[in-house]
Amino acid sequence: MKRGHPLERHGAIRRQLAGLICSGAKAPGMRLPTRLELADEFKTSPVTIQKALLQLANDGFVVARGRAGTFVTERPPHLYRFGLVIPNIDSVGFLRTLVEQAAVLEQTYGWRFPIYSGVDNPKESDNYQSMLEDLRSHRVAGLILTQQPGYYLDTPLFAQPDLPRVAIVNQHHVPDVGCVHLDNQMFIGKALDYLKARGRRRVAFVATPNISSEFIDCFTDGVASRQMTTGPAWIQALDHRSLHWAAHVVAALMAGPVSTRPDALIIADDHLVESVTTALRHLGVRVPAALEIVAHCNYPNLPLAVVPVGWLGYDVRRVLQNAVEYIQQNRSGPPPAPVINVPAQFDHELSEPGRLNLPTATRLAARGSY
Repeated sequence: MKRGHPLERHGAIRRQLAGLICSGAKAPGMRLPTRLELADEFKTSPVTIQKALLQLANDGFVVARGRAGTFVTERPPHLYRFGLVIPNIDSVGFLRTLVEQAAVLEQTYGWRFPIYSGVDNPKESDNYQSMLEDLRSHRVAGLILTQQPGYYLDTPLFAQPDLPRVAIVNQHHVPDVGCVHLDNQMFIGKALDYLKARGRRRVAFVATPNISSEFIDCFTDGVASRQMTTGPAWIQALDHRSLHWAAHVVAALMAGPVSTRPDALIIADDHLVESVTTALRHLGVRVPAALEIVAHCNYPNLPLAVVPVGWLGYDVRRVLQNAVEYIQQNRSGPPPAPVINVPAQFDHELSEPGRLNLPTATRLAARGSY
């Protein structure tokens, strides 16, 4: 190796040693050569080697154990850190639950989920440079995207072609990026089956304005195929940033004689649940006697519902585990299936550990009427 500036020298050595660890040539738990042996191998001084090893230790690749030597850590970052790329963190909703459950999985499995929020706007993102350094230094096993991956194609997130990436989205068309798919078609089908089994036929639907036309088509087709009814006036949008309009939306849905009103309602976004159910209560609608409700949620967190609802949603821990497993398989074996489907589930369909985390007061309230 040619001699150069000391900073360049120890940086280059650090990169070569990190490369050996990332390639598997130096496996977790393996002892590295001594500083003198490395100095001889790289034709440099022990001081330069020590600086390189210190940087590797700071990056989480190695650990010094005194006279026993320096070892590759049992959980090196290129195998145990999964960058979670999110536009922002909601006060409620899917992204907030995702961040919270990432912390739970860190305690359970020893995984790490560095949060890269707001990286779609680098000038306003505090951790954009941190993300870039993690990518350059191979300190992540892969990236978990929470937006359409095409949005990031011309950014540093796609600068390393061999870095596994998986997106938590309904669908996308970017090659070599996995998809953890939240099955909205199953959500609609199960919600309608639940309502029909309870004798309901006239179904209303409330979602946010950014919902896809395919989702609405799935709802209307599902209603028709089950010999239920709906109509344009019963399909409403409510912006979660303008929830004071919920009372107007609910009043419009429930106007007219009882025989012509909806007797069932699907609230398709957890941001809307509290405002819509509050408006129904203020209006005096008897739930579930006059109106049966299915409300979207992200387990194990539930939004506040002030009237009884049937909870239907996605287990966020399962979503994250599927994303991690995709990245791990991408790194260690044959290419995994490009799409991993996450089913919509009712509360009673969850495993017992998931159910125990649901708020007790909300679960009890859902049993009765008022």
